[in-house]
Amino acid sequence: MPLYRGLPDALLEALTEVKIPPLHHRAAFDDRRVATEVEPILAEEDLSLWDFKARVLKKAYLSKAERVLLLFPQEVVSLGEEEDERFPGKCKVRLAFLPPGSYATLVLKALTR
Repeated sequence: MPLYRGLPDALLEALTEVKIPPLHHRAAFDDRRVATEVEPILAEEDLSLWDFKARVLKKAYLSKAERVLLLFPQEVVSLGEEEDERFPGKCKVRLAFLPPGSYATLVLKALTR
């Protein structure tokens, strides 16, 4: 069961308004509540912010855009079926259910495991 299901409505609504930067080795969190929770959560996965440093790409960076901490998928809309250029002979379906930049691909990967 997802953690958020047991949260009071007021807290759930507040979490949908908190914004955080994408994780990277120099991430700074304006919201102190977020800042104090990031490291312990990463530690549970045996990670630290330093693990998010792009070591292979010399000029790799993440934009300073922020993402909301908690986001719920909206109505799923099919944007059509087309031939898949990465896998000839196969088709792909494009879906929209999260705002751009919300890592929808990761949601789909998690759902199809």
